[in-house]
Amino acid sequence: MQAQGHKPLVTEMYFASDPIFKGDPAKNTNDDCPSIELVRPILLSDQATSMGASATFELVMEPL
Repeated sequence: MQAQGHKPLVTEMYFASDPIFKGDPAKNTNDDCPSIELVRPILLSDQATSMGASATFELVMEPL
């Protein structure tokens, strides 16, 4: 991610539904995701014609 006047940001995003957590991120964090605070819940919305998912991340970029 880049924004004018800020250092580039490279990150990984972790979702609670990822199979790597074996159903429980709080008990199954690992070297790939070292902290439960980095895991975001997934909000599912079931529409009549499609299914969607959303997650919220707050990113703060450091100025140059």
